[in-house]
Amino acid sequence: MSAVGEQGRRSLEGGALIKDKELWFDDGNIIILASKRHAFRVYKGLLFRASSNIQGYVEGCTEDTKPIDGCPVVSFEHDSPTDMRHFLHALLLSATCALKQASLPFATIASVIRIAHKYEADKLVDAALSRLESFLVPRPGHWTESAAAWEERRDLGQAQCGISFEPRDAISAVKIAIGVVKDGDSESQKLLRRSFWLQNRALARIAILAPPLDVVVYDHIEGLTGADWVLHKGVSSLKNRKIGGLRIVPESRQNRVSRWGGQSRMLLDKPLMLPLAFYECCLLEDVLSLRNGVGRLGEEDGTLDKLNDTNYRRCILAMPLLSRQVHASVLRVLEAGMTGPATHCRLGGNCKELTRHMFMSHTKDDGPSPLHDLFVRLDRRTPPPPAFLAREGALCQPCLDRLLSLSEEDCAAMRRRLPEFFGLGDLEGWQ
Repeated sequence: MSAVGEQGRRSLEGGALIKDKELWFDDGNIIILASKRHAFRVYKGLLFRASSNIQGYVEGCTEDTKPIDGCPVVSFEHDSPTDMRHFLHALLLSATCALKQASLPFATIASVIRIAHKYEADKLVDAALSRLESFLVPRPGHWTESAAAWEERRDLGQAQCGISFEPRDAISAVKIAIGVVKDGDSESQKLLRRSFWLQNRALARIAILAPPLDVVVYDHIEGLTGADWVLHKGVSSLKNRKIGGLRIVPESRQNRVSRWGGQSRMLLDKPLMLPLAFYECCLLEDVLSLRNGVGRLGEEDGTLDKLNDTNYRRCILAMPLLSRQVHASVLRVLEAGMTGPATHCRLGGNCKELTRHMFMSHTKDDGPSPLHDLFVRLDRRTPPPPAFLAREGALCQPCLDRLLSLSEEDCAAMRRRLPEFFGLGDLEGWQ
């Protein structure tokens, strides 16, 4: 990158720019700054084609900064370089190409969703979200219905859905689904989203959503010290003023109250992704990471994803409940096996007595029941229940097949009840 002039340096708060190694095109006609210092030189037309929201933001911001090498500069100071890089990659390669690769890491998909939704690049949102939903929202033939052990079926699901998804990714998936805004270092650090709509020529309602999640409403434009942008009948007009030194960015999507975690700005509101995402959270080896957070892959600024108080409690309360269900499911299956008809038993009904011994033995097993076995039938668990393992070889094949069929039915019932375990109630559309 060519040297930046002194005026340019002053306009960019004196910090030395970091030129992106991948997305810096010498013939690009706009420079994007992420987190104030990380610079991308790309093509204005691609940005504008993706979103009119971006176009309005860019046209206003470029008047406040000095050009660099003849290129207008626009700062997306609250967006991370990693998120912006994935978003720009998707724009440059087009949604039909970049998001249809054989497999993508969850971190890439999440970055595209965060930036594309924020600036209303809806085609990119839909493409990225479709892949994430295919993994987290059960449909007929979904990978969670496989008869394999849990890790094997997860591998199958990642291959089927074209996504690399680890339990640590579940925290970010929860935040995307319910719309929790990006965390700052402190609650008072910055305003994360500023939105307003001009209802008519004389009346404006300005909603400012801050990290403490308090909404401040001004009913009249005169109640403000100024604003950078006013939307009026779909037309944006620059006012060249600020509120408390902060820019007000136009946003056509309304802020709402989330029923999944207290007051928050809704990002996507995709509740059907939540049960499986919460379940994956419970499978994390380090439970404290739900509270303390996990770092985003590729982020150098220490950005952490963590659950809020409400959703942290959901997981902590669900864990012992899920463990009890893993244990109880064995009892349910064995009880049905020993009380049902023995018409197909090749051992003259002796298998029912063997099953009764399994049942009594399992009632005495108070060891921990792995949460990852909630949807896994008896013989595919890791390890299988000792009471079952000790006697399964003595059962005749028809009776063993019946027990395994009963176990599969119980697993299906557990999948249907998953929203209930996390206090989500009757989730419409969950299968």
